[in-house]
Amino acid sequence: MLPERQVQIAAGQKGVIARSLDAGQTWSIVESGTEVDLYGSFADEGANVLNVCGQKGALLQSDQGREDCRLHH
Repeated sequence: MLPERQVQIAAGQKGVIARSLDAGQTWSIVESGTEVDLYGSFADEGANVLNVCGQKGALLQSDQGREDCRLHH
């Protein structure tokens, strides 16, 4: 979560990512570009980046202006 921006992110099976821009009141699906299970997320407030990690070393990153996440290995 990026508290000052009220951004939250949740990750799940088969590449599912959901994001809230209003502190969890509403959620939308974010395109992950992967089918691997995702099981962790964390925010880097200094870089204004949300990160999601998953199986097979998957690391996805999204800045606040994007509607998707990009896969990094």
